[in-house]
Amino acid sequence: MDPAIPGPSRPKRSCIQRDVKRPLTEDELRKHAESFLDSSDDEPFVESEDSWAEAENLEDSDRAEDEIINNDPEDGSSDDGNSNDAQTTFVWNDTPALENIIFSGNPGLRVPHPGNNAYDFFSLLVTDELLNHIVEQTNVYAEEVFLIKSTKEKSRITEWKDVTLKELKVFLGIWFHMGNIRINRLQDYWKKDELFAIPGLQKHMSRNRFMLIMRCLHFSKNPTKEDDPGYGDRLHRIRFLQDYFNRRMAEVYYPGKQLSLDESMVLWRGRLGFRQFIKGKKHKFGMKLYILAEPNGLTLRCFVYSGAQGELGGTGHAEKVVMSLMKGLENKGHALYMDNFYNSVVNNYCKTKLMLRAHLEKEEKEPPKLLQIAK
Repeated sequence: MDPAIPGPSRPKRSCIQRDVKRPLTEDELRKHAESFLDSSDDEPFVESEDSWAEAENLEDSDRAEDEIINNDPEDGSSDDGNSNDAQTTFVWNDTPALENIIFSGNPGLRVPHPGNNAYDFFSLLVTDELLNHIVEQTNVYAEEVFLIKSTKEKSRITEWKDVTLKELKVFLGIWFHMGNIRINRLQDYWKKDELFAIPGLQKHMSRNRFMLIMRCLHFSKNPTKEDDPGYGDRLHRIRFLQDYFNRRMAEVYYPGKQLSLDESMVLWRGRLGFRQFIKGKKHKFGMKLYILAEPNGLTLRCFVYSGAQGELGGTGHAEKVVMSLMKGLENKGHALYMDNFYNSVVNNYCKTKLMLRAHLEKEEKEPPKLLQIAK
């Protein structure tokens, strides 16, 4: 159809022919340059020795002015005794002069060497003090379970006997050994079939006794009144274990200069009030732990994050995490490595003798003030 002929629903319009853009030829470029020079009243710039000498004189004068500014007294006073309001200027330097912080700690064990066996090192942390506390709380909780009104005559709890320290160690040993031999169901460890039987477990503890201890295993007394310790604390069931581990690690070992601070996830997909989600972790759902560790992976301290209402939540969350994990390690010259989530802590933590190695993103609009001044 001819575009010049109008259709049934549009008026007649003229067809516009548009020029196709193409590069200019050498003759056209020469003509444009001659016309531009003819129309200009100014003389063209010609390089000469005088022009280069004038440029060098300008650079020397600018350099002299910079030296005068940098050599001004810090208090802003002039030679004739009159004071002036001099502004502080910061000059960018690719290699700034950093304070050499000397590490003054004494890394290594703080107690005599326990031995060469794995159990000797295990006993450094899991002491009889901890195990006796677990035995006491487990027996108390078993009594509470026995006194529940829903307890029937044939319930397994009716066969309860107070657990002892030796029996608890056997229970823990079997529990750790189950990590080496993976079986689908817990009850299958006590199968009597010769193809599946594990005589070592059946010899030291029966299935019913193991399941009963696991049912009543407890670490702290359940608070029932507002005056009871731990009332309203989401972590009251494991608070004792967390505090004991952090305290015991500080007693038996002092870390080296290099430290790392980061969060970790413990897989849990059940119902939990403070369950977290972190997209970049291997286990995306679970309980979040804030951990202070050494480069070799040794965990020095850890705190469970119980939400905004916990001890680490609320305003200043990042600062609370760093201050809690680094408590007692200040003014020793440690080098703490952390990601950009904790960059805000640099301003409030710069007075301690600690090298903070924070990760800065290229898209970060405003770095911490301390880093701005260091530039």
